[in-house]
Amino acid sequence: MDIRVEDLGPTRKKIHVVVPENMVKKEIDGIYLQLKKTAKVKGFRPGKIPRQILQRYYSDYVREQAISKLISNTYGGAISEGKVSPVSQPRLENEELTEGKPFKYSAVVDVNPEIEVKDYLGVPVKARRIRVQKNEITARLDQLQNLHAQLKTTGEERVVKEGDFVLIDFQGTIDGKPFKGGKGENASVEIGTGRVSMDLEKGLVGARCNEEREIEITFSEDHKERELAGKRAVFQVKVREIREKVLPPLDDEFAKDVGSESLKDLEKKIRGELEEEKRRQINRELENQILDFIIEKNAFEVPRSMVDRRVDTLIQELELNLAYRGVEFKASGLDEGQLREQYRNRAIREVKSGLILKRVAELEKVDVAEEEIDERFEEIARRTNQTRSQVEAYYSKNNLVENLKAQLLEEKTLQFLLKKAKRAGTQGQ
Repeated sequence: MDIRVEDLGPTRKKIHVVVPENMVKKEIDGIYLQLKKTAKVKGFRPGKIPRQILQRYYSDYVREQAISKLISNTYGGAISEGKVSPVSQPRLENEELTEGKPFKYSAVVDVNPEIEVKDYLGVPVKARRIRVQKNEITARLDQLQNLHAQLKTTGEERVVKEGDFVLIDFQGTIDGKPFKGGKGENASVEIGTGRVSMDLEKGLVGARCNEEREIEITFSEDHKERELAGKRAVFQVKVREIREKVLPPLDDEFAKDVGSESLKDLEKKIRGELEEEKRRQINRELENQILDFIIEKNAFEVPRSMVDRRVDTLIQELELNLAYRGVEFKASGLDEGQLREQYRNRAIREVKSGLILKRVAELEKVDVAEEEIDERFEEIARRTNQTRSQVEAYYSKNNLVENLKAQLLEEKTLQFLLKKAKRAGTQGQ
């Protein structure tokens, strides 16, 4: 087999393959032999059909099958012999297949660019100081208070106000007609959150228990039910019960209920959590500074196929985030073509970052040990409330172990670069 590799650019190659005539003949003979056992031609018994008769009826089929098998059987050897490592599916071109002659085809593939990566050690970075403000601790305490709040039914003289939980019966109509999902009883609405509808919640403010009101709302353009998107509806609403949120006092007893020895100890614990969050955020900022610096110092092209795949992933992540919020991508009003264009620069940067980190890891001999993969499995298990074996089984079944290893390698390489960076002072926060 004759192999020739043609450079089409820094990230693309064309592999020319010539399959010798003896391999072509063997493949064609094998297909005809199989056909002889299974083909049905009027006037001939199965297994007794002469080859020239089979050629008359099946020559096109045999040609297509032979081309497919010859490419399939030789492509792996061709890229190995040509020392090509594709990062995309091949775009194939072939000449006509003629028995008694060599068969020629070519495969165009994307490849990783050859990058040396310079100036990656001692990158100048600026870090913000870690500073936790008193109001941040107060805000976190408020969140804890709200999580442990109790709901208390109010008297009939009390009107609905912001922060209340209201039980309502409702019936909605559009153009005077009821619609699916527009009726409910004893539905709970938290006033002021917008989780149900800001129009509905505002319309309930000031109402008393057992009061009936007519409230108009306009559904959002990205409503999860497409037939309701942007529509105006009228709701007949009856207030069944008003419950006010009663916050626990911020004292030592409350602190003990949430696992601390005292309120002072709880505040200290919250400060530590906030500092750790800020430390992780600052580390991410420093890592981005390092990557921006190295990308600027090392200009190179990236394979279009890798960028396209990264854009696909970003759009899939967006679709998942919308789904978690109950919004279908098609009903969101977002244009996929515009999104792909908006994501392209980000995708190029992320692909370049990955290639740079991979090359630095090779140069500095950064590697991921099996114990580190095991530790990450343990961490994922704790975070997702699963057993270690369940997590490992999921990653193995879905062929995600290598992806996890690649992620860990990038993290380790970034930490290596961060340790070698030059901190040029700190910035205030």
